[in-house]
Amino acid sequence: MCKLPPAGCEKLSVVILGLFFLLIPDPGFSQTLEKTIVSHDSIQCQSHISPGLWRPLFGTEQIAWVSPPWSSREYIWLDFPEAIFSDNELLFLSHINTRIPYKYRYLKSVEWEETEEGIEYKQELPNGVSFGGSVAKKSENIISLELWVHNGSDDPMKDVKLQTCAYLHGIEEFDQKTSENKLVHVAGHGWISHMEARELNDVEGKYHVGWLSGPRVVDLPVMLALSEEAGHLVAFTWFEDTYSFVGNKNHPCFHADPRMGDIEAGESKTIKGELIFFDGTVEEFEEFFRTKY
Repeated sequence: MCKLPPAGCEKLSVVILGLFFLLIPDPGFSQTLEKTIVSHDSIQCQSHISPGLWRPLFGTEQIAWVSPPWSSREYIWLDFPEAIFSDNELLFLSHINTRIPYKYRYLKSVEWEETEEGIEYKQELPNGVSFGGSVAKKSENIISLELWVHNGSDDPMKDVKLQTCAYLHGIEEFDQKTSENKLVHVAGHGWISHMEARELNDVEGKYHVGWLSGPRVVDLPVMLALSEEAGHLVAFTWFEDTYSFVGNKNHPCFHADPRMGDIEAGESKTIKGELIFFDGTVEEFEEFFRTKY
């Protein structure tokens, strides 16, 4: 079962209320204050989505900040997407990297637009290709993700793949500089670190582990990041459109990178995924994921 942990919010209310009740003798004011603080806590204990910012010099970074549904003022930073490849050519990179050649360096930045449950945007490339995405709250635990690409050029786009990064440095409970907390599921091995999965050569799976390459050994289309706080984890998936998984221990992040395949001139493709905040064990999450999806 996907559960919400309310304990942090309740403790915060009790501590703050206790201090104010000692200082303020007016019972009418105390009752008003109690309602205000409880209301504030209920807001803090909901997941939040907002336009984000990572590196201001890179105006084409489309960053979404997503906070968990438990008591936290910190955010996972979604780089959405970080990169788009077509026929192994890098069409779009959200930041500047002088070591990697890519086609369009200087693009006009675009703003996120608010929707009823989240945010969305649209970006255009000089060759007529456009792309965009949305991040929206499906429930307090589940954030819906959508990315689309429209081929407005005169040429087909072959084997379109994307990189989508969930950067963890902005959320302390997931900010361990290690690979051991970033897990994938491999048949016969269970949940293991993505680095351990890369070393396997005797398993045939459906999904790759590595930077859009590497061995195809993973059998579930989801990657987990475990919190330092017992019972919390976050999962990243593009379901059957998932192509590969990767993590970076020094620049703490984890990727579920999707594949769109070929997009003919004039056509569009859309993929849907989720960022799932889960309160429970890895085994409980696996049961939840297999049952729900």
